[in-house]
Amino acid sequence: MSAETVANPIAGDEMAVSSRDLAVEPLSNPSLANLMLTCPRTWQGDTGMMEWCTSLYNGGVGSVPQTTPPTLTKVTPNHVKAGANATVTLTGTGFDVATAKVLIIATQITPTSPTTTSLTALIPAASIPTSGSLVQLSVVQLSGVISNAVNLYLD
Repeated sequence: MSAETVANPIAGDEMAVSSRDLAVEPLSNPSLANLMLTCPRTWQGDTGMMEWCTSLYNGGVGSVPQTTPPTLTKVTPNHVKAGANATVTLTGTGFDVATAKVLIIATQITPTSPTTTSLTALIPAASIPTSGSLVQLSVVQLSGVISNAVNLYLD
């Protein structure tokens, strides 16, 4: 009869995992069993595990400087002709003059005359093809933060 190896059980841990339960997986994607073995709160069940994982995530997020996203208040004009190039001005706060881009669907447009409160952009006709609908405009900055969206109506 072979001896079964138990991987570092914690006192009172009813969920100890044997070596036969552990599968070899890449380091970037550890198995749940391996993660549970390193969790000091496994004995508390799902709640303890969730709280521990949340604290790990929050610790990682806290180590990265967070940037406040820009805020859009309006687009002028808010109605443009579909199928034609359109120049619009986005008004708001917190624009990074050096890196702000106007985001329409998945296309980033470099604004002309950017300020911290205003961006003017030429939107190509291909980005506004269908009349009677709308597209949403946002501002994205180099840090990756994205503003709220404003509607641009297509006539």
